[in-house]
Amino acid sequence: MAGVHHYDCTVESVTNCTTLQMSREDFLTCFEDSHAFAKELARTIANKIHHRSSKIGENIFYPVLYNMTTLLIQLAQEYKVDNKAGIIPLKRQHLAERLGISIRSVNRAIKRLRENHYLSIAKGKIVIEPEQLLRLKQAVNQFK
Repeated sequence: MAGVHHYDCTVESVTNCTTLQMSREDFLTCFEDSHAFAKELARTIANKIHHRSSKIGENIFYPVLYNMTTLLIQLAQEYKVDNKAGIIPLKRQHLAERLGISIRSVNRAIKRLRENHYLSIAKGKIVIEPEQLLRLKQAVNQFK
């Protein structure tokens, strides 16, 4: 639709999903002939853009420590098992990419959170115990 005949994006799914592949010609036919298809496509794109622009805005306008804390809270809850510690298996490079910051900034934020006992490090992984998670949730707005 943009007049470009190649794509510049790679998508990796983090959950099971179903994909659909169709030729450019079939896609354009569906888009032009089906009002419902075009409307659903526009709605999906608008939702993605809105969500992404909100995240970009947070990353630009909020301090690194706030953004890191909100991400770690989310990840600790995601990786928590049976009300035990959340062990975050992601490398610092991945955290930096998700937040759009340098690894150095990630390291500084983690160091500060560790020094204040909001998290610990075990075997190179970030570990957040349930009581640390509660403290992080209570403190997150102080980092704005």
